[in-house]
Amino acid sequence: MKTIQVNQQLFKVELCYKPKNRSIYLRVRDDVIYITTPARLTDKNISDMILSNLQSIMKIMHQQEKIEDKIHFLGKIYPLVIKESSCSQVSIKNQEFVVETAHPDDVVKLTALFYN
Repeated sequence: MKTIQVNQQLFKVELCYKPKNRSIYLRVRDDVIYITTPARLTDKNISDMILSNLQSIMKIMHQQEKIEDKIHFLGKIYPLVIKESSCSQVSIKNQEFVVETAHPDDVVKLTALFYN
């Protein structure tokens, strides 16, 4: 994984070389830019590509940040509230989706268990 600087901002870039592809593909997931390309690219080529698509990349990264603060459950959107607690528990209180856990890494697992 490379780190490329464009306009005084650092971007994490993951390159995947596929010689049989005819086009260059650019995707953004989890604040990482994935580039699939048929040829080797220099850092200058990568930074030019990011610069030409900067508005779209920033829009997608901003949307991903917003999505993590909300939970969809039974057709409604609830704000996500994570509380530190000695026991693990998920509930809906006062129109908020509340996850109580001792380990913040378990939020995804607890939410999946609640859905099931």
